Amino acid sequence: MKKQSLEEGVINTHPCFSERGHERYGRLHLPVAPVCNISCNYCNRNYDCVNESRPGVSSRIITPLEALKRVLVATERDRISVIGVAGPGDPLANESTFNFFELVRKEFPNIFLCLSTNGLLLPKKVEVLQDLGIFTVTVTINAINPSTAEKIYAWILYDGKLMKGREASEYLLENQWNGLEMLTDRGFLCKGKFCVNSRSK
Repeated sequence: MKKQSLEEGVINTHPCFSERGHERYGRLHLPVAPVCNISCNYCNRNYDCVNESRPGVSSRIITPLEALKRVLVATERDRISVIGVAGPGDPLANESTFNFFELVRKEFPNIFLCLSTNGLLLPKKVEVLQDLGIFTVTVTINAINPSTAEKIYAWILYDGKLMKGREASEYLLENQWNGLEMLTDRGFLCKGKFCVNSRSK
């Protein structure tokens, strides 16, 4: 699909990006990504309950093939416009994420693929996401300066190196912003809770 038709499709059918699509279409997030490469001090993934139905919380991990079977059932029953991976770990730190998206893309070439990430691996993975046909990405940015970030993140793991404190926060923030810029330069639609203008203050 061309970029304009993709944007029109998101405006009309993506429940996360479109007010019109929110009431008419559904999204389905599959828990295929168990491993996380950062440790957030506020994160507790050791429990699951009926009140935790947001993306990224799951009772168990499923394989890419099991996830595809769930997509097949869901699309037969409901108007699903978006298939996504949001965890429970970081999708970009799990090869199973890419295996799953490859399966879905072959079976459903016109469905939107969506991803939510902490952004640590974005600079390395943007081209892979583009090749898979992923168009919408959520980047979770909890801080815009290292002094705040080091209070939020206990550690990050990158290329086998464990980093803590200021080093970890500076590395993570740099990768998040560089990755976000790379996404927008390539025409991805991105969302997240942050203020870009605050970066330069």
